[in-house]
Amino acid sequence: MSRAEQLFNQGLEHYRNRQLIKARDCLKESHELAPNNPQVSDLLAFILRLLGDLSLSRKHFENAIRNSKGEPKPELLLRYSSLMLDLGDTEGTKKNAKNIIEKLPNSAEAWSLLGECYFRELQMAKAVDCFERADKLITSNHALLKKLSTCYHSLCLWKKAVEVDNRLIEVTKAEMAADRISPLDVHTAFMFVTDGTFMREIAENLSTQYQRLQQEIGLALKKSDRSRNSKKIKLGYFSTHLSRHATAYLVQDLFGHHDYSQFDVIVYASNPDQDCPFYNKIKKQAKCIKEFNTESDLEVAQAIHDDQLDVLIDMDGVVGKARRGIFSLRPAPIQITWKGTPATSGAKWFDYVLLDDVVAPMELEAHYTEEVLRVPDCYFFNSSASMEVAQTDKADYNLPDDKFIFASFNLNRKIDEDSFMAWCKIMNTVEDSVLWMLIDDNETRKNLANVMEINDVDPQRLIPTKRVGADEHVSRLKYADLMLDSFVCGAHTTCVEALWMELPVLAKIGDTFHARVAASMLTAAKMEDCITRTTEEYINRAVEIATNDEELARLKSHLKENKETLPLFDQKKWVLNFEKVLADVVERSRS
Repeated sequence: MSRAEQLFNQGLEHYRNRQLIKARDCLKESHELAPNNPQVSDLLAFILRLLGDLSLSRKHFENAIRNSKGEPKPELLLRYSSLMLDLGDTEGTKKNAKNIIEKLPNSAEAWSLLGECYFRELQMAKAVDCFERADKLITSNHALLKKLSTCYHSLCLWKKAVEVDNRLIEVTKAEMAADRISPLDVHTAFMFVTDGTFMREIAENLSTQYQRLQQEIGLALKKSDRSRNSKKIKLGYFSTHLSRHATAYLVQDLFGHHDYSQFDVIVYASNPDQDCPFYNKIKKQAKCIKEFNTESDLEVAQAIHDDQLDVLIDMDGVVGKARRGIFSLRPAPIQITWKGTPATSGAKWFDYVLLDDVVAPMELEAHYTEEVLRVPDCYFFNSSASMEVAQTDKADYNLPDDKFIFASFNLNRKIDEDSFMAWCKIMNTVEDSVLWMLIDDNETRKNLANVMEINDVDPQRLIPTKRVGADEHVSRLKYADLMLDSFVCGAHTTCVEALWMELPVLAKIGDTFHARVAASMLTAAKMEDCITRTTEEYINRAVEIATNDEELARLKSHLKENKETLPLFDQKKWVLNFEKVLADVVERSRS
């Protein structure tokens, strides 16, 4: 047996024992001795992906494909295609998935991968077809159930969604009871879970299971002595979404308001887009910004640790390409989760969560594993003053001039059946009205039109609109009269945009974080009379606003005349209050 083969076998054994660092090192050495061995490259690429080094993983997958004898194995192509999808190459992944299906029409993995491509392209009907095919080919695939749930909710096929959601809840409770990983993640749960305790249990399970995996892998920081004696607080912000994402859009003004005589601030940006205007503004405002592109979670965490921060703030949670592996390594003595995900992290590596009294009143603190820090007014910092507003024309949106315009710009998967039924009742009462809705898929429009018809509302009163650029989206908000928020998972960024554009928002407050954000914003906008607690109250208030010109004018005038002084939009005051909270936390830790 050659030395390369010996190293490969050792690497394989380390992988089976979940010792990924040792496995990687053995396989790297094996690859140096046998650079054209596809088996070595394949396993090395797979392990590098698990360790978060996607760029190097891609290089080795491509080497494995290039050196395969004859046609590469479908399993190899599936692993490579899945990585390419993570790297954002939807078209390449779709092409590979179709090629595999042509050769292996019963490959559930290939159908699922193709469905994921259509899902990311917002072609929900095609995505559902692929996921349903995969679901028939393989049993007990929890990831498929999650995708089906999201697709059914996005298409507003609520009866089908409920069937899948119930299956997900059942298997999730069973798996968690057996101390196995929860099939249901918090982002999928947002669409239908109304129990904050269950949300916490899911988050806690996922974080615990993730930490166990890291411990098995053996990742650890090289600890260094904290020799810094400065009285200034050293504060770090980390995000993978500081360009072309709602997070960047919302925090672009944040870093210009810090008191740099009291705080040293470092912004850590993972894979930023240098052409993004939001990121460029953040770069100009931040005194110190550090970028990470190809570094692994361990390398990033070590770099942050070496900066000797007092506090590290995570702005991602578990959204998108969030890198919780960095935070689980504890690079800072105080770690705070904020902004990214409207749910508890469930993680022992976060000490605090930053919220407010509306989102997290004392009676709901049990929904969080972290200690709750509260800022006055609303926890949701926003950069509304920097929103670019395009020139638009009402006629471009097929909107009538003589009707009351109700609007919903929430993603379709946020539209639950109870909310839409309430909207139908409102429209039945307010006959001279239309419902202007963001709708991604023509199938969704048809499904909603059918529900309206069943409930004696003319489907022609549904006016669909598509996703557009941020500047056009903000501009078009002014053509609506009242934005109707959904019940189970309400508006967040969309709500603050609407209020800035002087569009009143009507919300029904729930018990979970994701059902309380709009209420928090309305409170900070001093519009508590637009927060309701029951469906009946919600319907009655909508009808009152729509049928009383003076009431509508009062609400719009309030937003227009007080915009500059409302707590919701007072950036300087928000940062000052936040700094007071941070100073208190750091003082407690030092004493």
